[in-house]
Amino acid sequence: MTGSKKVVIVGGGTMGADVALVFLRGGYAVEIIEAGTERRTFLPQYFEFQIKELGYAKPNKPITIHAALIWWWNVFQKNYLSSKSCSSS
Repeated sequence: MTGSKKVVIVGGGTMGADVALVFLRGGYAVEIIEAGTERRTFLPQYFEFQIKELGYAKPNKPITIHAALIWWWNVFQKNYLSSKSCSSS
């Protein structure tokens, strides 16, 4: 295993954002999936404030915020349906 640590958190609400801070402090690169436009816009300010307020050192790993995961139907079709048609031949 490499020295790179990454975590993905689905939901950037109060709980998700606070969990992200814990992982960030633990040295993880954090990716957050947050569908809400207003919340996504707010999160960078929230993290900056919390890091300063809690006296954390500036993190050396990034927090990346995404609007959505991939469209899961494509994954389902590619992985499940194609394996079904292969196994039934």
